[in-house]
Amino acid sequence: MGKLENEKGKEVPRKGIHSFTGRDETFEEPCYGTTIKTLYGDVMKGVLAGELKEVLADYKTNSWKNKAFIAFLNELPNDLEIWLYWY
Repeated sequence: MGKLENEKGKEVPRKGIHSFTGRDETFEEPCYGTTIKTLYGDVMKGVLAGELKEVLADYKTNSWKNKAFIAFLNELPNDLEIWLYWY
């Protein structure tokens, strides 16, 4: 996934996106608001769902969370942009 993000990832727009991991000066914790950077300070990048499906096609896991995410991902349209937020 990291290689896909580095090679094909598109940076989030300068105004950011709205998410539940946003930052606001009035709250100490993450809240619904504008998100531009990850907790590591890197600008978020997005990849197409179809590209992510290709990368994860042969991925095997015992984690129910990963299995659920992959099942969800496989139902998304290939041209949908997925924003990657690492924490």
